[in-house]
Amino acid sequence: MGLNRALIGRTYAAEEPYEVTRGKLREFAVALGGELEGDVAPPTFAFVATLRARRMLLDDPALGLRYGRVVHGEESFAYERPIRVGDVLRATATVASIEERGANEMLRWDEELLDAAGAVVCRLSGTAVSRGTAEGAR
Repeated sequence: MGLNRALIGRTYAAEEPYEVTRGKLREFAVALGGELEGDVAPPTFAFVATLRARRMLLDDPALGLRYGRVVHGEESFAYERPIRVGDVLRATATVASIEERGANEMLRWDEELLDAAGAVVCRLSGTAVSRGTAEGAR
């Protein structure tokens, strides 16, 4: 069974806001082999702040995604402003598209991080390849 195209356009919102602390930024920097410099998050930190919403999307049983068949496709970040210590961010993830490519399905999602005032801080986009689940492969 392939991915559920009826979910295209569905948005998942993280239930709790994500508070950016110096400790979280330091932990992320160390995991990347570096050190925290100042109060600004590294560019890929947005991934951490959107993870709750992304997991809701990817783990939705209605989507039909089977992790044993998935490989990561791509990820992109578009910042309106840097993420800083003290930010309280709300994340959403939306199923943007599901397309067949040969025997595979390409799942693309879009995410937004909003600050406490509701302004967009960062937009993310990701793709996962669901191997061998396209209609023609079954």
